[in-house]
Amino acid sequence: MADKLDMGEITSFDKAKLKKMETPEKNTLQTKETTEKEKQSESSSFIHDFINLGPFSFLFDKSG
Repeated sequence: MADKLDMGEITSFDKAKLKKMETPEKNTLQTKETTEKEKQSESSSFIHDFINLGPFSFLFDKSG
């Protein structure tokens, strides 16, 4: 049966043949400063879009 484990392969396995690898860190956490900058950017972007594109944009018409 293919599901049975062959213990001979496990006992003859040679760890010395494995290559040494350096695993780079991929999921770094943001700093507090970066998070605050993103919050400020998102907030000001939302306000800008609301004023310029929102349903009340005519109230803030700067053309005249």
